[in-house]
Amino acid sequence: MEQDIKSKFFSGLSWVFIQNVLLKGLGMVFSVILARILSPEDFGLVGMLTVFISLSQVFIESGITEALIQKPDCSDRDYSTAFFFNIVVSLTVYALLFLGAPLIATFYHTPELCLLTKILCINVVLGSLIIVQRAKMTRAMEFRPLTFISLTSLIISSVVGLVMAYKGWGVWSLVVQTLLYTCVSVVMFPLFSHWFPKWIFDKYSFMKLWNYGSRLIVTGVLNVVILNLSSILVGRYYKSRQVGFYTRAQSLAEVPAGLLTTVLSSVSFPMFCKIQDDRDYQLKVYKRILFNAVLIVGPIAVLLTLLAKPLVLVLLTEKWLPCVTIMQFLLLGRMLMPIGATNTNLLRSVGNTSLYMKLYFIEAPLTILGIIIAVPFGVEAMAFSTLLVTLIMFLLSSQIIGGMFGYGLLKMIADWRMIFLSLLLMALGLYGILIVISNEYLQLIVGGLVGAAIYLICCKCFHLLDDEIVEQIRKRMPKFI
Repeated sequence: MEQDIKSKFFSGLSWVFIQNVLLKGLGMVFSVILARILSPEDFGLVGMLTVFISLSQVFIESGITEALIQKPDCSDRDYSTAFFFNIVVSLTVYALLFLGAPLIATFYHTPELCLLTKILCINVVLGSLIIVQRAKMTRAMEFRPLTFISLTSLIISSVVGLVMAYKGWGVWSLVVQTLLYTCVSVVMFPLFSHWFPKWIFDKYSFMKLWNYGSRLIVTGVLNVVILNLSSILVGRYYKSRQVGFYTRAQSLAEVPAGLLTTVLSSVSFPMFCKIQDDRDYQLKVYKRILFNAVLIVGPIAVLLTLLAKPLVLVLLTEKWLPCVTIMQFLLLGRMLMPIGATNTNLLRSVGNTSLYMKLYFIEAPLTILGIIIAVPFGVEAMAFSTLLVTLIMFLLSSQIIGGMFGYGLLKMIADWRMIFLSLLLMALGLYGILIVISNEYLQLIVGGLVGAAIYLICCKCFHLLDDEIVEQIRKRMPKFI
């Protein structure tokens, strides 16, 4: 069993990693080109609506996705019941957004948002059509077709969005890009999942799924509010240009963090669920995943934080320079997310959703308080407040894991001490490069190479690399090249 789980884990990890590297990489390329064509105001308008779309998604899914993945055995009755529930909720949510569009525009003092809301939020209905298929394929760890679907949707939608941007469509190019991405996915998912809903809605099946998933609705809502509260208040109290800077910094910060969080969550949650009855083995797997997450997240956070200014100048040009400091604070906070996600996935896998929910009840008031205090001091202060709250919540979740599994924060730090030393040496070397070299292109190239080289040498000298994972990567790489 252990060997089979390992095989599925490495196979899934490989494909999820490739999927997200391609998606985040290509997505960033397209996004950078769009940022050069469009104005910060265009991105700001879409950014104002992000929270409403994200909240809608939480209510539509209602924790059903996680419930389908966590449930030991799922039947067609479960999948069909979840499918029709998602559609009904999505239509209800869209009706509320459509009717509430004038209120959203009034809240932000931006009349253009009324029509934008009505059109862009169609995406919540389209997205509800593929929630179950995605959950079914994730449950089976079929990440190869998921990669192909996501990649195809991204390329088609982004090319159309770029053409529209060049033709002068402004913010509407971003709207069409978003809608087209989901439309392509809706067409492709049934072909690859080989599943179509049956005309079944089973009350008993729904209650089983709801009992698990409903407790995740509150945490999902709190999570969206926590992640987007800054954007909401920036949009409320500052101009759309400032929202554009904030959302652009946020999107850049979330490229590496989102990649690593998605990779770890997509694979670790279903795997933790498969071994939920063997606590000792589950802890062993958790420690290993966490160590390697820190090993990968650390150098990326240091490199991107120190190279943020030349990165923005090279990729986005000088007009986006005000987002550098915001990006640095958000980046450091977001890079704790993959590690925190591993903690919460472990809690969810053992069915402890109530404790998972309590964490968010603690995080929400902390986030609100921090941002309210920071609002008068500008968007940079708001970004810094999110970093502090993220750090506090990571420390708290780690202590809870320690109480449940006997592996707390002090033991984690002891295991990671040589990683921290390697990061310090890398940061010192990179900082020296930035002092000596003034050209932003050379700072990126030389600084990146020198920083990475120092870190890899430290990892080799301190024996930090996981030999089994390195061997698995070496074996699998030729299959993808």
